[in-house]
Amino acid sequence: MLDRANKKGIYKETHELLLGISEMPDHFKDKFDIACTAGCFNAGHFPDNSYEIMLTMVKVGGLLLCTMEDIYVDGQACGCDYKSNLDKLIADKTVELVDRVKFKKYEGYDKEKSYGMFEENGGSVLIIKKLK
Repeated sequence: MLDRANKKGIYKETHELLLGISEMPDHFKDKFDIACTAGCFNAGHFPDNSYEIMLTMVKVGGLLLCTMEDIYVDGQACGCDYKSNLDKLIADKTVELVDRVKFKKYEGYDKEKSYGMFEENGGSVLIIKKLK
């Protein structure tokens, strides 16, 4: 995915980090205007404090764009508690939830032909602004 983004020539830089595994390099702190994730907030993929980790690399006024299934946005699922973590950051006025855009994952799939491999479920893109 980064190869395709780099070939377009519209980004100054692209970087890949493993949140919760890779240590955030000092030169990435407060550097980026936007940090994005897609399908990463799942049990065993990201630690509960992933928002804080991502916020370290975004400038004040910058955005986090986080795409995840609604079961993770709306509450605790599979031992993950991203919701209370985000709620705390909002209450502390560290971030503002600018918007939540909902979508259907696997919309229009035929359950009879899916052999039970996929379930139609909802997801959201959270647009989060760093305030401090």
